[in-house]
Amino acid sequence: MMAWTQVHISNLPSGWQQEDVETVLASMMADHHAGSGWAGEGSTIMKETRSGDIFCFASFYSNEGAAAAVELLNEKGDWKAALSTNNGKKNKKKVAKPSTGEDHRDLRLRRQRGKPAPKHPVQNSSAPTKKK
Repeated sequence: MMAWTQVHISNLPSGWQQEDVETVLASMMADHHAGSGWAGEGSTIMKETRSGDIFCFASFYSNEGAAAAVELLNEKGDWKAALSTNNGKKNKKKVAKPSTGEDHRDLRLRRQRGKPAPKHPVQNSSAPTKKK
């Protein structure tokens, strides 16, 4: 299994497609020899926010190549680049809450229901009662 490092690139011009970004990335990486770590065309993921801003994730084979690309993109263009982080969405482990010393296990339990109250008199037979 190969590990990938993704670079988050924002401030892309509106109307750009994946091919436009990959063309610019390929030329920038080739000029500065930092492209040896870029995964190449087809590895870029384009996204658009609800407000219409476009951003992308470019995949790199190594952390060093991704870090070099972040520096290059931030100093060369109008784009903003940063190493992408997981934000704790996968493999999230539960964190134990600090104990206050009080036992609240039964706090959500309902009280036991009592016997239902009778609503009508009970008749033993289905025959109508006789009036006197």
